Amino acid sequence: MPQDPGQAGKVQASDLVAMLAGYVVHAEPETGDKVTRAEPIAAQAAAGNLRLVRGDWNEAFLDELGNFPSGSQKDQVDALSGAFGRLLKRTNSIFSMPLDDVACEPFLIPAHWPRVYALDIDWQRVTVVWAGCDSESQTVYLYSEYSVRRAEPAIHTEAIRSRGKDVAGFMNPVAHGRTHEEGTQTIQELWKRDLSLRASPHLADIGIGEMANLLAAKRLRVFNTLTGWTLEYPLYRRDEKGRPNDDECPLVACTALLAPIAPGLLTENDATDEQLWGYEGRSAITGY
Repeated sequence: MPQDPGQAGKVQASDLVAMLAGYVVHAEPETGDKVTRAEPIAAQAAAGNLRLVRGDWNEAFLDELGNFPSGSQKDQVDALSGAFGRLLKRTNSIFSMPLDDVACEPFLIPAHWPRVYALDIDWQRVTVVWAGCDSESQTVYLYSEYSVRRAEPAIHTEAIRSRGKDVAGFMNPVAHGRTHEEGTQTIQELWKRDLSLRASPHLADIGIGEMANLLAAKRLRVFNTLTGWTLEYPLYRRDEKGRPNDDECPLVACTALLAPIAPGLLTENDATDEQLWGYEGRSAITGY
């Protein structure tokens, strides 16, 4: 859905997304007027590259397109422009590995596998991704996700602890424009709520590079039950300044945060798996 510029537009978009809880919804800031936004799809239509599925809606739709921009109705044109722009962004994704080669059927994560999670907090959402590491194949498996609107911290900390209270977590303290001091304070506050959380030692671009390496080596797999992640993956891209769209794809951004960290868990020999990853108290059904 379109998002008006400015803080008021962010608040309105947040409210609309909340009203559509249960659906996958993205709000994107609009740039330029309706005519400017319609030019890319208009060029494709003029070149004969636009087709309509035959239906009762065709006549009213074509009438609006034919009268644009002088006609009184413009909403269908604007929706078409936005949809086409979204499709274009799918083709400019950062990672080229097809989703079918990344997704896998879920299975019970062995209790002795080391596990780790990445946490992202922005002004409206709390997002977490959990990974388990197979020492034999040197493969990282994403097995759980959590992405909800911000609420009382106790709600989120309980949700995170319920997936393994002793699983270590990482967070980028300077994400979303935070200063290092602000990020450190957030981590310390979550420590006080009994979360095992620390600052990531890696820069964002290092994480993206390591994630690309894992994908290329087929050492990153994602349970196909992680529907939020699978929807974000083809949309993860860079803007005109080369910055990744972490705000729109926080689940994938969390994965990039884990990419340089998770494989290193397989070489830690200073403690037993039980000491590092809290074997005691794990569910025999879920494995965490």
